[in-house]
Amino acid sequence: MTITSTPRFELETLAQRPNVHIAAAGPVVLAKFGAATPEDLEVLLEHQLAVARKTGGRITMISLVPIVGNVGRVGDDVRQKSLETMTKLGSSCIGSATVILGTGLGTTLVRMFMTGFTLLSKTPFPQKTFSSVQDSLVWVKQLPQQMPLAQRLTSEMVLEHFSLGVS
Repeated sequence: MTITSTPRFELETLAQRPNVHIAAAGPVVLAKFGAATPEDLEVLLEHQLAVARKTGGRITMISLVPIVGNVGRVGDDVRQKSLETMTKLGSSCIGSATVILGTGLGTTLVRMFMTGFTLLSKTPFPQKTFSSVQDSLVWVKQLPQQMPLAQRLTSEMVLEHFSLGVS
């Protein structure tokens, strides 16, 4: 009798910096952001490209942005670096979901800003902004060319790994 088992599928932390926690599960790279710096975005790009090389050249990105308290303005240097990073990632990315977590007017304004930023950035891959991890995963799993391994990622895994108490 042959016993086969499914390989364990879990999120693995790739980097933890003061303003960004980067993890991956198969072809999906996730990052939980605080007040990110251009250097944080450069580290994220390095990990995105490394995961793409490891998983056959394609990744999916999920950004998690918990909104707590007052929302500050994103600096021009961070916006510029974000655009550069998305351009460098290019065709390696199947799609990118941004999850703005929280409630209230500040959170709504951040979601509106991110939706506008997404429309204006003209990346070579689809992008969308969400209010929950669960909704982002439904969209990510339906992306054309999505790798089967991505189907195994759950909102519970994401919330637990990043110590988030919201969906």
